[in-house]
Amino acid sequence: VILSVGFLLIMFGNFKIFLIFLAPIFGFVCGLSGSFLLFDSVHVLVIVISTSLVGLMLDFSCGWLGLERRNIVSSNSIFKLKRLFLLALLITMSGYLLFLLSPMNFLHQIAVFSLFGLLGSFLISYFLIPKIFNDTKFKNPNFIEILLSKIQNFFAKFKFNPLYAILSVFISLICLGFADFKDDIRNYAKS
Repeated sequence: VILSVGFLLIMFGNFKIFLIFLAPIFGFVCGLSGSFLLFDSVHVLVIVISTSLVGLMLDFSCGWLGLERRNIVSSNSIFKLKRLFLLALLITMSGYLLFLLSPMNFLHQIAVFSLFGLLGSFLISYFLIPKIFNDTKFKNPNFIEILLSKIQNFFAKFKFNPLYAILSVFISLICLGFADFKDDIRNYAKS
């Protein structure tokens, strides 16, 4: 969280950027509301696991504002990204819809929480946040772009060699052979 807050401040240079956290807050309220609407009780682990949605919920706003950070933000500029946002929302929601095929009620709760949460986050990111940031001007941190340019130039020196890719896959497969996939949620309850 601290790194995210620092990164947002460095990239946008304006405390108003923290208003994008309205999206995950509203998304969590929608997720909880949808869960309690469809289930008698909600397992606490559903809420804990669903905190991983915060990044997804911020992606809509951060993606749009990142494109607009050099200009004075116009609330209408988000409409250019409508198709991209809808595609991202549908792909992510379809992944969580697969949880409903599981026989476990716990996964059904995660799916419902996530579906309602993502939809709520999308709606506030698309309809309210652009109005909040309308006519906002962010500072342009040139040192980040200079740093990224230097990193890009550093890695451009390395030539791609298919042998390295094959070697990496081979080492990964060997390491995969030592992995233990006997994962049982009952073992977590014992500790």
